[in-house]
Amino acid sequence: MRQSVATLKQVAIAEGIWRDSFTAYPNYALANATAAELYGSVNAARLQAIRQRIDPDRVMDLAGGFTI
Repeated sequence: MRQSVATLKQVAIAEGIWRDSFTAYPNYALANATAAELYGSVNAARLQAIRQRIDPDRVMDLAGGFTI
């Protein structure tokens, strides 16, 4: 799956239909998707700052899901 996603992204770049601002739709994202891929780099940084302030011990990481 990871190779398929990478190949499709390269095709989209070559076709000129990919933008760096595109994000992955969380319901279809692969398990290793980064916060920047899911929410964009600016929003990911904001979410990481919130997480650090609210949950510095990262207790919510125990719940699973994507890592912010």
